[in-house]
Parts: sequence; C-alpha cells; structure tokens
Amino acid sequence: MDLMRWDPREDFTRLRDDLNRFLDFPFRLGGWAGTAWTPSVDVYESGEEVVVEAEIPGFAPEDIDVRVTGEAVTIKGEKRKEEGAEGRGFYRRERRAESFYRVVALPAPVAAEQARAGFRNGVLEVRMPKAEPERGRRVPIEKLH
Repeated sequence: MDLMRWDPREDFTRLRDDLNRFLDFPFRLGGWAGTAWTPSVDVYESGEEVVVEAEIPGFAPEDIDVRVTGEAVTIKGEKRKEEGAEGRGFYRRERRAESFYRVVALPAPVAAEQARAGFRNGVLEVRMPKAEPERGRRVPIEKLH
C-alpha cells in the first residue's frame, strides 16, 4: 500500500480556483453586476520594463482609456451603440454597447510618467519602465521640549 503525502497548499489552490469559477460564472452569463466582461490580461517583466497586455476585441483605441500609477494600471473602455441601426429590421441583435473597467496590480514599482501604450489586432500593450527603488532618507532627530 502506497502512502500519499498530503499537501494542504494543493487543496487550498484547488478550492480557490473552484470558488473563483463559481463566483465568476454569473458574470459570464451577464448577471449580477451588469458588466459581464473584463479583458483578459498578461503581466510580465521584460528587462527594465513591466508589460501589461490586455485582449480587448471589438474596441477601437479611441474607446479605451489607460491610466498608470506607480503600482497599478487602470484600463477602461466604452463601446457605443452603432448609429443609424434603428431602421434596419434586425432578425437578431446580439452586438450592443459595452463597457468595462479593470485595475491590474503591478509586480514592481514603475515610472508612470514614462509609460507607453499601443494597440494592434485587439490587443492593448502597456509598457512601463521600472522605477528606481526608493532608498529612503535619513531623518534627523530633533530634541523635543
């Protein structure tokens, strides 16, 4: 009889993944909070940069707003209804106005003022140079009266 070694981390990881799938399910169906979709993202470090790539199909660059702080990237998008569609006599209409809001925490501090963003084939790429680590400063001690 082989003994199996119990790894609680594996059980907790499986539980967390199951819970995330359970809580995310109504959003994929368009339930609960109304906004059913947020873009999938990849975050990685490349040399001296932190890179965030987000899949945002069906949106144009002018529909997307990107904000960068030293610790996070906020991506918002809003796609408006197609103008002049009222008189078309649709048999089916599934495409609609959409919006999303996503905040992505960064793995390292970045220099927000030097961030660059590009958009190609439905993928947004935000490149941010890593910030110099804060060294702190010596604080002189004053005599209190």
